[in-house]
Amino acid sequence: MRSWSSVIGARVSGRAAFVAMSLVLTLPHSAARADTWSYNIVTTGSDVEFVSPTAIDPGLPAYRLAYQVQQMLATAELIDFPGFPVEVDVTSELDPEFRSGVKLLAGPPPLELVHAEVQYPEDADPSAAGFRSVIDMGLRADGRAFVRATNNVLSAFSAQFPPGSGVFLNIRLLSVRLIGTISAEPAGRVLGSPTTLIIPEGSARQLTVTLSQAPPGPLQVTVERVDGDPDFTVAGGALLSFTPQNWAAPRFATILAAVDADGIAGQATLRVSAPDYAPSTVTVIELEPDCNGNGVPDAAELASGSAPDCNGDRLIDTCEVAAGIVPDCNANGVPDACDLATGVASDCDNNGVPDVCDIGAGKLRDCDGDGIPDVCQPDRDGDGWIDACDGCPDDPNKHSPGLCGCGVVDIPACEGAARGGPDSPTTDAGPAPPDAPTSSSDSPGTDPGPAPAVGDLPSEDAALTAPLEALCGVGACGAPLLGWLPLTALALLTVKTRRLRC
Repeated sequence: MRSWSSVIGARVSGRAAFVAMSLVLTLPHSAARADTWSYNIVTTGSDVEFVSPTAIDPGLPAYRLAYQVQQMLATAELIDFPGFPVEVDVTSELDPEFRSGVKLLAGPPPLELVHAEVQYPEDADPSAAGFRSVIDMGLRADGRAFVRATNNVLSAFSAQFPPGSGVFLNIRLLSVRLIGTISAEPAGRVLGSPTTLIIPEGSARQLTVTLSQAPPGPLQVTVERVDGDPDFTVAGGALLSFTPQNWAAPRFATILAAVDADGIAGQATLRVSAPDYAPSTVTVIELEPDCNGNGVPDAAELASGSAPDCNGDRLIDTCEVAAGIVPDCNANGVPDACDLATGVASDCDNNGVPDVCDIGAGKLRDCDGDGIPDVCQPDRDGDGWIDACDGCPDDPNKHSPGLCGCGVVDIPACEGAARGGPDSPTTDAGPAPPDAPTSSSDSPGTDPGPAPAVGDLPSEDAALTAPLEALCGVGACGAPLLGWLPLTALALLTVKTRRLRC
């Protein structure tokens, strides 16, 4: 890098002209289609930033960014003669590389135009340098241009005075001023599609090339490999022509992946570019010709049908799955999209994922284990339990019969209004029947007939083990006792106790 010399003898690196600056704004002006902003900024050592007062549209596909350093002024004094600062125009000493620059960059912002870490002297220890700075220029995410100087240090150092005299004097930098412009304008972009191109070894694939906007005149687009595996070549369409009349029609380049014996899936980067257009890059990946390692060329397997290619992309399905090119969530060696298309796997909620995978991952519930998500099965009563898992599919309040059955609220509620019989907690049926009568004259109401013999009365075990329907009436909770059974005191107590459990 060239350096520049001030009239006070301080030799300063060309990059060091970009040092930290404090901000002085001037009004922006425009030139043709570009938004151009002027800056006039000066530093005494603090971090500062210029931000343009207006912005360019941040949603463009590409931008042409440019900057120019019109004037660089350094103010310094001799340490032995303080109080006599001198401002020196050092613009002519700047290396042309740092006086101006242009970049075509693909959107969206933020975009970097300049980034420089600078110091003087360039080969000195940073702690002994006269000044240091980090300079950035570019476009912010909101479309505003910026010139930023950070981590700035201005200090004393030794320099020849006069220059080349061999006499070194102690110099102190006081400030540095930068005056110039930064501009941004819409630009065209060359697009390569797809951005990742997978090519079986020994085969070729097409790359589609388009423009984001019409060129002002005839335009030639170049497609070239810029790094990576040299087995990739542009076999056709390395130079593509566009005009203002036919720019919207896509062009095609043929990319070939040569056969090799390395057994490695090589990669390379292609660059698609044109003058005054932002370029694009495309990653190309080769797929080995015997991807499944069975000793049979993939092309032969595909031609014979011995290896499936359900999506018709000329790649063996198992190899695509193994390489992670297509998903196979159920691990059956067939891409999920093909399982769904052929009906091998269902996707009742239409989310593009086989139901069995959603169920296995816990994303969908399958209470009856039939492989069909609950959300896709009927639920007549709308209680959130599908019919197949609902013990009461027509009762929205219950999903199992419980003690009282579907359509009837379980105890304690069923002992009341649902049954409406003696001992009901919600109805007053009067006092409980008296103990079992010993003769017909003791029985109120109609004559129940002669009392049964003692041997005919239910035993205690019978009262304990008899079905509730026989003891409680019609249903465990649906009705009171039918009639009055003359039982022993122990049996009657047992029956009453079991009625309370109905």
